[in-house]
Amino acid sequence: MNRTHRPWFRATCLILSYLLYFDLLASSALQWVERRGFSGADASASASASPEEPSAPERVAEASRTIFVSATDPTCGGRSPCFAQIQKAIDAAIPGDHIVVFPGLYPERLRIIEKNRHAAASEADRIKLYADPLAPVGSVVVGPAEDQPCSLRPALEVLRSKFVTIEGFDFRDAGARGVVLRGEGGTNQGIHVLRNRIHGERDVRCSGGVTVWQGNADAVIANNLIYANRGEGIPALLGRVWVEGGP
Repeated sequence: MNRTHRPWFRATCLILSYLLYFDLLASSALQWVERRGFSGADASASASASPEEPSAPERVAEASRTIFVSATDPTCGGRSPCFAQIQKAIDAAIPGDHIVVFPGLYPERLRIIEKNRHAAASEADRIKLYADPLAPVGSVVVGPAEDQPCSLRPALEVLRSKFVTIEGFDFRDAGARGVVLRGEGGTNQGIHVLRNRIHGERDVRCSGGVTVWQGNADAVIANNLIYANRGEGIPALLGRVWVEGGP
């Protein structure tokens, strides 16, 4: 090759080398993006999206889980999430969750407050709190310990909540009232109290029945065994309530 052409030849080779390098770099970047399932539209949407709270249907889709509670086994038989207290499981529950409680004595006062309060709440969001279906009847007990006096407060209160089921418990020695649905201006909806025992065990002065206050739309009280209490079985103070079964 003529020496006068060598500088041009070298410059041309250098330019071609740079072009090839950048082409390979762009190709590698494109392959990385495609492997992760992104597209230009996805990237644009991700950049413009704001970190807003998820809508109610998204929260329901994320829920679909079971929470376990055991007073005697800290691992709930190797299941997770696992709590030693029913109230902590209630507090952790989100729309659509189920809470399964294993046999034992739970010396607690349960309060279900402001569950499923979002405007779009529906049956799909229902939170179910129930005794282990395989447990013997009456073996999941909510009430004071043997060395404690009966409480002056209810064993269970529900207020400002929608679409919650409480099923299969033995509420004993609860106090003035066993289970209370507090409407407080019409803010409870679709509360179901099913197949529970609500009674006094040590003293009839220590137990009440189920009280439904005004403001409980579509409440269902069904197949509960209410006995040995000092007051009425199921006083309903206005509201739309369905009562079935029981003595």
